[in-house]
Amino acid sequence: MCTLNARSVRNKTTDIVEFVLDNDFDILALTETWLKDDDDVYLGNCIPEGYTFNHKDRQGKGGGGVGLLFKSSLSVKSEAVQHFMSFEAYQARVSCQSRSLILLVIYRPDIVEEQGQRIPYSLFLEEFATLLDSFVLDPSEVVLTGDFNVWVDDFNDVRARQFMNILSSYGMKQLVREGTHLHGHTLDLLITRDSATLVSDVSVILGVSDHHAVQCNLDLRKPSTSRRTVTTRPLRSMNREQFRSGVHESLSEIDIEDSSISSSVERYDLSLTSLLDKLAPKKTRSVIIKPSSPWMTEKIHAAKCLRRRLERKWRRTRSEEDRKSYVTQRQVVSQEIEKAKTEYYSECVAECEGNQRRLFTVVDALLHRKKETVLPDASSDQILADNFCHYFFNKVTKIRDDIDAELSSGQCTAL
Repeated sequence: MCTLNARSVRNKTTDIVEFVLDNDFDILALTETWLKDDDDVYLGNCIPEGYTFNHKDRQGKGGGGVGLLFKSSLSVKSEAVQHFMSFEAYQARVSCQSRSLILLVIYRPDIVEEQGQRIPYSLFLEEFATLLDSFVLDPSEVVLTGDFNVWVDDFNDVRARQFMNILSSYGMKQLVREGTHLHGHTLDLLITRDSATLVSDVSVILGVSDHHAVQCNLDLRKPSTSRRTVTTRPLRSMNREQFRSGVHESLSEIDIEDSSISSSVERYDLSLTSLLDKLAPKKTRSVIIKPSSPWMTEKIHAAKCLRRRLERKWRRTRSEEDRKSYVTQRQVVSQEIEKAKTEYYSECVAECEGNQRRLFTVVDALLHRKKETVLPDASSDQILADNFCHYFFNKVTKIRDDIDAELSSGQCTAL
């Protein structure tokens, strides 16, 4: 699991997708998404294949926003959470076999205003205590994470002491021990119960904004990898001479003059299928579903390898120079991917010239629009199928009756 303040998902869609896939995160908690309800394009571009994104946008004004990006194979159910004036919160229950936890993603802006009036820090402490009250009698494991904008690493900071005292009074602990912002201080937190052993291996890694990311391991079974079953024939290794002679023999056994076209085609199809089953029998296997990247090039692959080496170097040295080198290379990778995507989809659009249906398919893919199959209301699938059957049966019957009526009246003219 990982927590990241994105400082706008809208202009970092490629960075976020690469960040998730490179690190193979099962869950990514995002703060400051800056998304709106109608941002379908940005939403589609920031969700890797095989993932789902539940988000809660800031209402009435820009900025803010929290959400949870997770592998679709995980059981994650959004839960209602009280509205607070001093911070934003998204709550979900994550389940895996017999274990589950309540996960809250929280974002508290450094300066909070409501109707032109600045909201005091004391209100945040009061509302945060109210939130923790709701978990006192709940036996579930609880994990709170996000950007709290409290300098918990500064023991001389009055606000930090007040915040930590509240955590202590509710039997909670804060697990991040490193600075999470480019200019220092620990702002992005990971909070659990004192007695909890669910979270381990907490560390800070480079993110995609001016905030570093906080990653950890959750003591939950890793979600199953998305798979699909494919059936293939080993045609390349098939003996072509045997296949050629088999086809010739099959054709010689079919008497086209004494058979109808449909029966001849059927016999030919059965003969070919039998021949293929003998020379290249079907093989069924389960394969992992991987994200599709038709625009991937060797140049992008090389740039990503260099980015990974620079990231490992920064993790080892923690020097500012190495961090800047990594950030520069990360930007190079993003630019190359955006360029490759633009060229790929431009070619796709150009190939659709004169084919409106294919063009709309490409546009739907670009805008991440999914067609929903709308069926009539019915109490069961069987009744729905029967209704379709009756509809078309009656339609065909009516057409036949109309033709018979015209033939009887002599009004039907020959073509």
